[in-house]
Amino acid sequence: MEADTGSETISYSQNPDTTTIGGKFNNYLDLIKERRFKKSMAVFYTTRLTRMESMIRALQYAIARKMSPAITQSISPSLTSPTTAS
Repeated sequence: MEADTGSETISYSQNPDTTTIGGKFNNYLDLIKERRFKKSMAVFYTTRLTRMESMIRALQYAIARKMSPAITQSISPSLTSPTTAS
């Protein structure tokens, strides 16, 4: 569980010493792919809608780059399925 304070950028960085939210998503997905996590959940909290939307896009990008469609659906169908506004 991580509480976002807005101190890290969302997108990936060319600098390997820079921590980004996208990089964290990438690392978590590596652990899932390697089956180091059996049943787990990574939770990011943020207070700004725009930041949340950016995090979702970064996660979708990381999933699309790293995972097969079958694994993607097993992780979270809601991230890959079309949604409708209510």
